[in-house]
Amino acid sequence: MRLDVAGDNVLERIAVLFGLVPAPLVQVSFGMGYARAIVAGVRLGVFEAIEPGAWVDGAQLAAATGCHPVGIEVLANALVGFDLLRRKDFKYALAAPARRWLRRDARMELVDAVDFLGYCLDLTANLEQDVRSGDIVRLHDREHSPAFWQAYMRALATFTKLGAPEVGHRLGRAGALKRNGRPIERVLDVGGGHGRWAAALCDRVPGLRGEVLDMAPACAVGREILAQVPGGDRVVHREGDFRTDEWGRDHDLILLFRVLHNATEQEGAGLMASAMRALRPGGWLAVLDAAHPGKPGGDIDASAGYNELFFFVISGARAWPDHTMRDWMRAAGFTSLKSARLLAAPEVLLLGRKPT
Repeated sequence: MRLDVAGDNVLERIAVLFGLVPAPLVQVSFGMGYARAIVAGVRLGVFEAIEPGAWVDGAQLAAATGCHPVGIEVLANALVGFDLLRRKDFKYALAAPARRWLRRDARMELVDAVDFLGYCLDLTANLEQDVRSGDIVRLHDREHSPAFWQAYMRALATFTKLGAPEVGHRLGRAGALKRNGRPIERVLDVGGGHGRWAAALCDRVPGLRGEVLDMAPACAVGREILAQVPGGDRVVHREGDFRTDEWGRDHDLILLFRVLHNATEQEGAGLMASAMRALRPGGWLAVLDAAHPGKPGGDIDASAGYNELFFFVISGARAWPDHTMRDWMRAAGFTSLKSARLLAAPEVLLLGRKPT
């Protein structure tokens, strides 16, 4: 998946086809504006202010959002150009992508996710200096406001909502949700502060109890989230640093979801060893992370390349190639390794079993 330059009319499309358009300039200019405009639209309540199927003028939009009349008009016009709003007779309506993703009442809304990505834009503001020096203050070692932790955990919970049904299905097919023909009893979610992964599995597997190990601010928000989701009443939080604290013993299943891209190579290998110690014999480790199918020294796609850069800048780490994560699992002693690309997101699910 990649963002690319495409023309709006026949002449522009011909120019793109023959390489006459300065694509890097267009990508920088529009990419910068695209991201900021969508985040602003979400945070200022533009998409909530327009009911699906309704048309509102600039004055109504300004009154509903509490924004300057000219300011909200130019933002709305930018969102029209980015195919998130429609304009007719100086009135605005929601385009299909905004109705589907950017309202709280949408079935698969991404409001919290977009809000958090606005914070990520700020975190990458010093990218050139970070790349030059390599001196990164890691995301989870920084001081953050309660508002940041709210946005962070609720964004991750939103991403989880998209992938949880598929992940649960794949875990079931692999046999990771049963032990000797009976449902498993204990799942540990490492670094999943919002708790929705564990809750989704508890809602799926009768009698399953979940535990989440994560930092205190993440757990605080996670407890709020779990009070509102099915299965949340069977999940407890344990505050701690999973890089240094013990994980417990005899878990049936350990989830290491969207964690390794914030880990160095040494930490990644160490987390696999911690999982091996914490599982019962025959228990399963499930790893979910950004898909990076590139071969050593070979070409990579836009998603993998950008994720490497992004996670380096915010955590001094990177999105690790699939084969590297599998190597860590093998080195820790895991067998019966399985892997699958998700359909719901550009991610890979890796499974390994502790020998009996």
